[in-house]
This record gives sequence, structure tokens and C-alpha cells, in this order.
Amino acid sequence: MLKQLRRVLPLVMLAAALLVPAHGRTEIAGLEYITVSDGTLIAVNLQFPSGAAPVDGWPILIQIDGYAGASGPMNAGDARYGNGKYVTAHMSLRGTGCSAGKFDLFDRRSAFDGYEVIEDLAGRGWSNGKVAIWGHSYSGLTGWLTAATQPPSLEAISVSGLIDDLYRGIVYMGGVSNLGFPLLWTGGYRPASEYQGGVIPGVSSGDRTCIANQATRYPPDVMDNPIVNGVASLGEDNQWWASHSTITYLDGINVPTHIAQSYQDEQTGPRGSNLLWQRLDERKPNLPKRLLLTNGVHSTNTNPPEVRDDRIAFLDCHVRTVCSADILDPAKRVKVLWEMHNDGSALRSTGVTADSDWPLSQSAWTRYYLQPNGGLDTAVPAGAGSSPYVSGTKRAGAWSYLAGSNVGTEITTANLPDEVRFTSSAFQAPTAIAGPISMTLFASSTAPDTEFYVELNDVDADGNMTRLQRGMLKASHRDLDVLRTDYNADGEIIRPYHPHTNTATKVIVPGSVYQYEIEVFPLGHVFRPGHSLVIRITQPPANDSLATYVPTTPPGVNSILFGGDTPSSILLPFVPAATVSGPDLGCGKQVGLERCSKPVL
Repeated sequence: MLKQLRRVLPLVMLAAALLVPAHGRTEIAGLEYITVSDGTLIAVNLQFPSGAAPVDGWPILIQIDGYAGASGPMNAGDARYGNGKYVTAHMSLRGTGCSAGKFDLFDRRSAFDGYEVIEDLAGRGWSNGKVAIWGHSYSGLTGWLTAATQPPSLEAISVSGLIDDLYRGIVYMGGVSNLGFPLLWTGGYRPASEYQGGVIPGVSSGDRTCIANQATRYPPDVMDNPIVNGVASLGEDNQWWASHSTITYLDGINVPTHIAQSYQDEQTGPRGSNLLWQRLDERKPNLPKRLLLTNGVHSTNTNPPEVRDDRIAFLDCHVRTVCSADILDPAKRVKVLWEMHNDGSALRSTGVTADSDWPLSQSAWTRYYLQPNGGLDTAVPAGAGSSPYVSGTKRAGAWSYLAGSNVGTEITTANLPDEVRFTSSAFQAPTAIAGPISMTLFASSTAPDTEFYVELNDVDADGNMTRLQRGMLKASHRDLDVLRTDYNADGEIIRPYHPHTNTATKVIVPGSVYQYEIEVFPLGHVFRPGHSLVIRITQPPANDSLATYVPTTPPGVNSILFGGDTPSSILLPFVPAATVSGPDLGCGKQVGLERCSKPVL
């Protein structure tokens, strides 16, 4: 009898399994391991919504990173992840968290791990076979790289806090060495954040597979690091930077894409997300896309209700086919959220400008010229002149959003000025700019090389100055690739492209005048009535939030020239249709615009 039961039981179980609906509640939440094609175990944490499963199964929202990863569950009921509309999957990159294998920064093998995990999950009985990638910062970068491998079950992505070009976007902005956040992240924060409280939750819970994977962890390749490669490449661009940059893999993105960006992002930088959207749109204009832009710091890409809800609405449309008229409107592919601030309950904007394109189709490009009297005006100066400042003797300014809105100094003294300033007339009505900004600088230096730092500021009627945005360029990196440079309809440079190669042969002749095209990172800002625009030209500061610029040029006196044959100027993208509601928020009240101080004259 027992022998007969043993023969029949498997058949009974098979029959019972066939009677269970394919999308019944048979899921198991928590940490599990998926074996990818090379035999490596990849850790994934699944979390299921509390409600009843849809008739055709659940869609999946996956996040991929190298922090605690799969050890840290994504709450399926969280508003950021769809309010219970998706099964959430948190995946650890190989060599991190509870996953096995060797970690390599932004490598293709890890991207294909994401491909395989997506396809495995999409084939589960509880799934409807549709997957979306959600990512911010590290998970946004890895999400983009995974999407570029084109998993068949991937329907859409929503990513933010991106770096487009690892060299130009963060480690060597304008050729200027930044050992701040890149060093902090690669050398400390990323490996430390793999653990929570010093112990990976999978280890502390006694997960034997996690413990075994940790015990066999391969040490990372010492050369797989942006700081090491910066030294090895003598601060120049090369193939290593390209292979580790998201912009290299644009052609692989073939699903609807939502991107969010904060102009003052202190970690991954202010350039990446909007430029990736622009380049993707140039190559694939018919691919559904959404770009959401706002003032703010790194975290502003995720938490404000306007940003969070827009991201999920886009995914709902392209994954769940639940579409709002707003998401489908081609005239609203791009949204600029003005003056994001804390209203006491959440971060909110004071107005929104929608457009079909980026840079905005409604941009009114206006050139302001530096004036001999320190002014800034649309008229070309009648006569030529110059303004000198000392560069390289000390570091001009230091501030950090982490320290507070009023912490930091100009460090300017009357007997040794280390900057020059140019100020516009006060605006008489709310006046907005939104888009990339380009500065044409004619300058000479007594040094064989120097570093220019251009900063845009808003100064109110009381003299309070708020830092808005900046751009920079090392003189020996001034070569311009005209074919990869962006221009407006009038042929004016709106975003210069510098090759950053063979710079040792491009040192400058002391005393000679050169033309420098400087990329100032994109900005969206409203100048309220009574406010003025101030351009500061100086050397890179000691501390620029989480950027730390390491000087690589000798001291010298730089002279900024204006008028005549050397009309230094800045090209600004004004937005005529921008509207904001409510009174002037005041200095330091907008998120991301933390530095608020009295100008030092």
C-alpha cells in the first residue's frame, strides 16, 4: 500500500498543481537566490502587495544596486514603488550584499545579471510577465545599464540621479580634478553602505547562503576605480571612462524612459540626467520619454510628491496601461518644477512649465556681456577693458549643504582679490531661465595653466546672495570639438564639448589672450522682482558641497577681458512663459540653494 501511495502521490500533486491558477497567491516573500548563466548566485528580495493578485498576475518593479541590496526589502506598499500595484524586487549586484561573485564598477557582466534576473522573475507563476526598472543614483545607473541589455520582459524604466559621462560629469568637470564625492563614494560610502550597522542583514539573520557568499568574496580590482584611473590617465579622458559611462550605452535603451534631475545634485552632479534624456531623444525621438527637472539636492529626485507621483504615473501607463492625459500629452514630455521648497508638510514647487523638448522649445536665448564697470548687460561694451584677479594662492570659498544654509565664507580680501564679479540690473518682474548655459570667456594668465570657475548667483534687494549653479574649465583643456558641441538655432554654443586629450601640449603662453568656452551646468531658476544675476569668476573653491577640487595649476594673475575684439559673455536660456505662485520665498528657502550669504564687496 505504501509503495502504491508513493507511486500515485506525485501524480496527485501534479494534478493539483495543474488545477491551481497560474497567477494564484503561491508567491513567497523575502530573500532568495537566482543562479545566472555563469553559475553565480544573485540575491533578490521579493515583496508582495497586501491586496489580492490581479487576474493576469502582478507586474514587477525591480531595483538593482550594490548596497545592502537584496538584504533590504522594498516595501511594496510604499508610494515611491507604486502603492501596492507592483511586486517589488531588490537585487544585489554580484560581489555585494548577499550575492556571490566579484564586484566590478558598472561592468557589463553585472548588467547581464540584471537581464537574467528580470527574465527569471517575469516567468514566475504569479507574474504577468511585465517588468519595470526603478532606480535612483547607484540603482539608477545600474538600472540604465541593465535596460541597455534589452531584457524582453522590460516594459519601462524610471531613473534619476544619473551620471552621463563619468569623466565630464563628476570626476573631471571641465578637466578640473574632483576628489570629493567620487573618492568618498568609491573608497568609503559604497563599500560601507553594503552593510547596515556593520552587519549585512542576511548575515545577522543566519542566512547560510549569504554567509557563504560573504566568505568567498573576491577583492575588487584596484584598477576598477575612477580615482586610480584618473591618476593613471594623467587626468585625461580615455576608453576606461567611456566604458564605465551610461551615455556609451544609449543605443541599447529601447523602452519608455522617465528621467528626473535636480540642478544642484551634490553627489552625482547636475549634468547627467537631462543630457541623457536629450541624447536619447535625438537618437530615438519616437520612444516615449518624460523629463522632470527641479532645483534640489540628490534626494529631491525621489521624495517630493510631484516627482514621486509623476514617476509612478509614467510606469503605470507603460507597464499597467493605466494612462493619464497628462502622461500621454506630447506637449508635456518635459516638466520644469520651479522653486521646490518645504511648505511645512512636504517639498513642493510654486509652479510648473511644460514643454515638448529639452532644451525647451520656448527658450529665448539671450547673451549678456561683461561690462567694464562690473555690470552685466545685453549691450556690447563700447570700449575694451579687463579685470584681473589672483588665482592659485588660496582656495576661494568653502560651503556644504550638509553644514547648513549660512555656513561657508567667500574668503575674499581687499588687498588680494581672488575673484571678479559682474552684476545685472534688478529684474522688474519674475524672470526665469531654464536650460544649459554657456560662457564665452576671453582671458589671459601669468601662469602656464590655470583653472576658471564660473558661478551664477541670485542677489536680492537686501544684498543676500544665493548660489545657483557653476561651471569650470582648465585652460589646457580648452580644445573644442565643434562636431560634438551643442548649438541653438542661431548657431550659438549652448553646451561646449571638450575632448580632454593631449592637454600637455596645450599649456598657455603667459600674457597671451585665449578664448575659452565654458559649460555652465543646466539650471532652472526664477529671479523675483528686485533680484539681480551675479556672475563670479574665480578659482575652484576648497569645498563645493561634496565636490573637493584639487589644484593642479600654479598661482598666477588672471585677467578677464571684455568689449572690443574680446567680448566675454554668457548665453542664458530665458523662459517667457514661466509662471510661479506665491510670494518670494526668501534667501535659503529653496531646497538645493542652501548657500545664502551677504556678498563681500
